[in-house]
Amino acid sequence: MSSASTTVLALPTGRAIRQLALPAIFSLLFIMLFNVVDGWWVGKLGAEGLAGVSAASFIYWALEALATITSTGVSALVARYVGAGRYGRVHSTAVHGISLAVVLGLLFGGLTIFLMPAILNFMRLQGAVRQSAGRYLAIICAGLFVLFASLSAEAVFSAMGDTRTPLKITAGALLFNAVI
Repeated sequence: MSSASTTVLALPTGRAIRQLALPAIFSLLFIMLFNVVDGWWVGKLGAEGLAGVSAASFIYWALEALATITSTGVSALVARYVGAGRYGRVHSTAVHGISLAVVLGLLFGGLTIFLMPAILNFMRLQGAVRQSAGRYLAIICAGLFVLFASLSAEAVFSAMGDTRTPLKITAGALLFNAVI
C-alpha cells in the first residue's frame, strides 16, 4: 500500500476529506488557469485567430470528455483494488489503464484529424477562422495522447490517496505553459 493511502485511511473522516480535497481543488483551479493563460496568448492572434480557437474549443472539450471517461474508469478500478488490499492489481491496473489511455488518445487524435475537414464544414467555418481552427485542432490532436495519459495518471495517484503529486505536476505544467 502506498504511504499516502495508509496515511489517509488512518485519519478521521473529515480530516481525510480535507487532505484529499484541498490539493484536488487547487489542481482544478490551476487547470482553469491554463485556459486563462491560453486565452491571453490566443488573444494576441487577432479576431480571426481567436474566433478559430474558440470554435475549435468545442471539439477539444468533447475530446477532453473522452479522456475524462477513460481516467474515471482507471480511478474506479485502482481505488477498488486499494480498498480491497490487492496491491499487485493496483500496479497492473495503473500500467494497463495509462497504456490504454495513450492508445485511445492516439486513436481519437488520428480520427479527429482525419475527420477535421468534415467537422469544420459542419461548423460552417470559413477563411482565416477555419484555418485557425484547423491549426489549433491539429496541434491538440497531435498531443492528445498526452492529455489522455496525464488524466489517467492523475486518477491513479488520486485513487491511491495522493492528490498532492498531481497538484505539483499541474502547477509545474501551468508555469511551463505560461512561459511557452
